[in-house]
Amino acid sequence: MTDPPPAPPRPDPVGLACALATAVAWGMVGPLVRLLPALTPVELVAGRLGFALAAALPALALPRARREVAAALRSRPGWALALLLTTYYLLAVTAFRAAPVADVALLLATAPLCALGLRRLRGGPPATARERAGALVALAGVAVTLVPSVRGATGGTAAAALRLGGDVLALLAAAASAGYALLYAEARAGAWGGLTGRRRRDAAGAPNGPHAAPSAFGGAVLTFAVGTAALGVRALAYGQPLVRADRLDARAWALLAVLGVASTLVPTLAFAEAARRLPPVVTSAAQLLVPVVAALAAAAALGELPSPWLAPGGALVAAGLVVMVRGVRRTG
Repeated sequence: MTDPPPAPPRPDPVGLACALATAVAWGMVGPLVRLLPALTPVELVAGRLGFALAAALPALALPRARREVAAALRSRPGWALALLLTTYYLLAVTAFRAAPVADVALLLATAPLCALGLRRLRGGPPATARERAGALVALAGVAVTLVPSVRGATGGTAAAALRLGGDVLALLAAAASAGYALLYAEARAGAWGGLTGRRRRDAAGAPNGPHAAPSAFGGAVLTFAVGTAALGVRALAYGQPLVRADRLDARAWALLAVLGVASTLVPTLAFAEAARRLPPVVTSAAQLLVPVVAALAAAAALGELPSPWLAPGGALVAAGLVVMVRGVRRTG
C-alpha cells in the first residue's frame, strides 16, 4: 500500500497578509487622489513622496537600514529604477484625475501584459503559448473596458476626450511599472542591462557592486528622495513651491499623509515581503484585488459607480493575467 501524496505546502500567513494589505493600500490611491482636488498631479506626487520619505527616515537609526540605503546610493540600477518609478507615480496620479478610478486601477493591473513585450524588446525569451493566449484574453478585456471612453471621445465631448486620455496614461503607467519590475529582476539576477538592454555583471557577482539591485528599503528611500528632489528642482525652475500649502486645510494634509505613508511606503515594503515569502503566482493573483478595492472605495468615498463595461472587461483581464502568470510559473 503506497503512502498518500504529501499535501501541498500552505501559503505563508505573513506573506498572505502582506499581499492583501498591499492590494488594499494600492486600491485606496485613486479615491485619495480624487479627494485632493486642490493639488495638481505634480504637487500630489511631491507630497506623496515627501511624506513617504519622512516616514522612512527614522528607520535610518538602525545600522542595517543605513547600510541598505548606502548600497542603494552606489547602485546604478537603483537610480534608474527611482526615476522610472517616479514617472509611474506621475502617470498614474494624472490618470486617476482624468478617468474613473475603477477603470484606471484595472488598466494599471495590466503591467504583466506590458512586461511580455518589454521582455522581448530587451532580448529575452519569446512568450510561451500559454502567455500568448493569456495576453490575447487580457487585451480583449482592455478593449472592452475602453469602449465607453472610445465611444464618448468619438462623440466629440471634452469630458470623454479627457477620460480617454486618462485611460491612455494608465496604460503608459502600467508599461512603466512593467519596465520597473523587469529591470529590477535583471539587476537582482546580476544581469543589469541598463535602459539599452546591454548585459553587465559585477566582478565575482558582488552583491553591493555598481550594477547590483538595491534592497526593498534602500530602493524605496532612494525613490522617495530622488522623486522629491526632482520635483523640487522643477518647482524652483518655475518659481513655485513644491506643494502650495495655502490650498490645504487640516483634513487635506491628513489625506496627503495617508496617501504618502499608508498607500505608498507601507505597500512598497509589504509587497517586497510578500514577494519574498510567496510564490509569484500567489503574489500576482493577490494584486488582481486592487481594481476591486478601488471600485468599492470609489463608490463609497466618491459615489462613483463603475461603468457596465468594467465587469466583463475586468473578468477578461483577470482571466488573461491568471493564465499568463500560471504559464510563467510552469515554464519559469
